[in-house]
Amino acid sequence: MTVARLAGGPYRVASGDILQLEMPVVMRALAPEATVDGQSPGVHACRVSASGKLTLPTVGEIEAAGKSLGEIEAAAVAAYYPRYTVRRPAIVATVSEGVGHRGRREPRDPLSDQR
Repeated sequence: MTVARLAGGPYRVASGDILQLEMPVVMRALAPEATVDGQSPGVHACRVSASGKLTLPTVGEIEAAGKSLGEIEAAAVAAYYPRYTVRRPAIVATVSEGVGHRGRREPRDPLSDQR
């Protein structure tokens, strides 16, 4: 098995990033009535707050800024299991809009515009 490695390490989430968490088991457990054609939507979209946290349904805030997607997935699983789900849920985090360490804009020097 080959694992892809990105130069500089994994993407690190930053305040302002928008994440999508695919977690169908969790969403079914929390809101079984929220189904479409018998299927739970299973995706929770959220923006990382200025304080570096994201809000999960029912459990509240977890730390996100500075963490990799894998670390966020593990924190989300820990937030729901075993209190809200009988089995350890599969949760997959993706960045739909990001400004994390590879895309972060550098602060602009206002004096450089006057040269």
